[in-house]
Amino acid sequence: MLTGIRFPSQEIGSDRAVIRDWALQAAGTGFSYLVVNDHVVGVDPDSRPDYGARFPGGAQRTAAAYSINTAFHEPLTTIAHLSALCPDLGFSTGVLVCPQRQTALVAKQAAQADILSGGRLRLGIGVGWNPVEYEAMGAVDGARATERHPEAGPVPLRPARPCGRATPPRGRAATRREAAVGVAAGCRGRAGFRRRGPAQNEHATAAVPG
Repeated sequence: MLTGIRFPSQEIGSDRAVIRDWALQAAGTGFSYLVVNDHVVGVDPDSRPDYGARFPGGAQRTAAAYSINTAFHEPLTTIAHLSALCPDLGFSTGVLVCPQRQTALVAKQAAQADILSGGRLRLGIGVGWNPVEYEAMGAVDGARATERHPEAGPVPLRPARPCGRATPPRGRAATRREAAVGVAAGCRGRAGFRRRGPAQNEHATAAVPG
C-alpha cells in the first residue's frame, strides 16, 4: 500500500528553505507520494462578509474556508520544483480545478511536469466547489453545471499526450517524445460519476471522492 502526505500549502508559508526541508523530511519519513492542493483565488471578507464556504455535499460554514489572505502554492510549479529535490517521491494534484483553465494548457503543463519528474506525476482533476473563485476568474461554475445537468453524457478521461518536438542539429531527423500522464478524477454524487465516464486505459483511474 502506498501512503501519501498533503503538502501544507496554507500553513507552510513562502520560505524556500522551509519548503525544501519539509519535502525532504516527508521523503525521508517514508511517504510514497505528495499531494498539492489547488486554489487560485480566495474570498475577500470585506466584499463578501455574508459568504459561508460551500463544501461538496452542501455543508455550510459561517466563514470562508480560505480567503485572499490564505497562501496556496501553485500545484504544478511546486511539483516540478520538489521533484528535483525528492527523486523518490511521487506527486499528485489534489485536485486541479480544470474548468478554470484551458484544457490544452493544462495538458501541456502536466506533461512538462511529468517529463521533468521522470514520470512521477498523477494529475488529479475535478470541477471545484467554490462559486466565488469561478466568479473571480470569469469561468463557468463546474460544480453547479454538473448538478443542474445530471443528464449530460459522460466525459471520458484520457491521458494527456502532448508531444514536445526538439529541433535537431542540421542533417539529423527530428525527435518526438510523448508523455502519458496518469489521471484521477475527483467527484461526488451520481452526476459527477456519470460525467467522469469509464476509465479508458491503464493511464486513467476510477473516480475518487474529492
